[in-house]
Amino acid sequence: MPVQPVEVVRQVQQIFVVECQKAHDIKLEFHINESYRSLNVDIVMLDSSRLLQVLINLMSNAIKFTKASPKRTIDVSIGAYLQPPAAEPSDFDYFPTKKARSNVTAGSDWGNGELLYLSFEV
Repeated sequence: MPVQPVEVVRQVQQIFVVECQKAHDIKLEFHINESYRSLNVDIVMLDSSRLLQVLINLMSNAIKFTKASPKRTIDVSIGAYLQPPAAEPSDFDYFPTKKARSNVTAGSDWGNGELLYLSFEV
């Protein structure tokens, strides 16, 4: 479905804002990377419920590990790329969980726009 990824991130932050600020004194920050701005991203076709689920899991883990830290800030950032982004740090490697899959974005349900890679960091 057509989605504004920035709004999904903001929705996740709203879910956790009370827990972070009142229960654990954790500051939430959201950064939109220059890569996202330079591509002028607004609406993309993606599975918003899956993205929401992943971001909720990442935020839950971040809260769990941050609430005992002396510095209590959780930074969330979003970036966008026309090519798969390089893994950072350079010694980090992704590993496939399944053998080659068909490209689900090739179907007509995904529209006819340009393929875009989104990066979310918590």
